[in-house]
Amino acid sequence: MTTKGSCAAAKAVFLVGGLGSNAYLFRYLRARLPFAVKLTQPNQGYGSIMKGAIIHKLGLDLVRARIMRRHYGIAKARTWRFGDPSYLKYIGLDGKVMCRGVMDWYVCKGQQVSHRQNVDKRFCTEILEYKVKYYTSIMHPVTLYSYEGQDAPEFKDISGIRRLCNVTVDLKKIPPEAFERELGPEGPYYEVSYDVAIVFGSLLEFRLVHEGVLLGQGKADYLE
Repeated sequence: MTTKGSCAAAKAVFLVGGLGSNAYLFRYLRARLPFAVKLTQPNQGYGSIMKGAIIHKLGLDLVRARIMRRHYGIAKARTWRFGDPSYLKYIGLDGKVMCRGVMDWYVCKGQQVSHRQNVDKRFCTEILEYKVKYYTSIMHPVTLYSYEGQDAPEFKDISGIRRLCNVTVDLKKIPPEAFERELGPEGPYYEVSYDVAIVFGSLLEFRLVHEGVLLGQGKADYLE
């Protein structure tokens, strides 16, 4: 599909389904499309729709690679930099001046990604000591975002960034020995690391993993 003003030009048009089988529609489009555009009307237009639906539900891997139409990533915190928005500034448990809501883009628009390609990154979360010691669960949300514009923005509070999928995991599922005790200006706290992965299959699979153990996952459509 191409839209007005896009840089891509249609090379072929396939008419499938009930409306696509209409002879008048075929003649109408043939008279108005450039001659170089191939116009095809399969004999089994309904069958094309049914096959596509069945293949999708069965999860058959017919697509080998995709060109990303959006940027995909998550928001994280990093050390504060001069010029960062002041409303995103906060003090971390380690006493450092931090900036929240900074985007970490896994793939960018226009990038080619193989089918079922896994892209993961490691993140670290700081947790107050009393929560680690006394809470039976520590629920931690992570959100997958997308952006359709050309240049990926640095911060998530930008118009056009959309939430695709939210996964909330219990960090208490991580073994206690994986929590590292640190001492900050306000007292002791713990740090724990985990991997956030995106699998680019028929759907976007969003996963949180620790040492190969799945903590939680969610799925989202590319076009949501």
